[in-house]
Amino acid sequence: MFLACVCFTITTQLNAQSADAPGLPYQVDEIAALIFDAFENPNDTNAYLLFLNKEEAFPKLKAGNKLNAEEKKQVNQFVSTQVAIIQRLQIERKRNYDRFYLNNN
Repeated sequence: MFLACVCFTITTQLNAQSADAPGLPYQVDEIAALIFDAFENPNDTNAYLLFLNKEEAFPKLKAGNKLNAEEKKQVNQFVSTQVAIIQRLQIERKRNYDRFYLNNN
């Protein structure tokens, strides 16, 4: 019984995505990179990320412009502190993936 619990715990930890900071269910750098790309190179497959502009805490970015170091720092800070919004982003990312990359008509 003990061995089964240890194996389950180890397997669960191996399958879980590591996070940059304790308590975050995602990697800040990966999410920030998605946002950078969506704003610097907007297209149909990453347009779902533009909903972030409606969020009060999100830095004011203009789609189609190269982000400077300060804007990238602000995005990283947003990703690090706005967990509920980022979790919604992850749900939208999954829906977007299904829409564009799976044959779900």
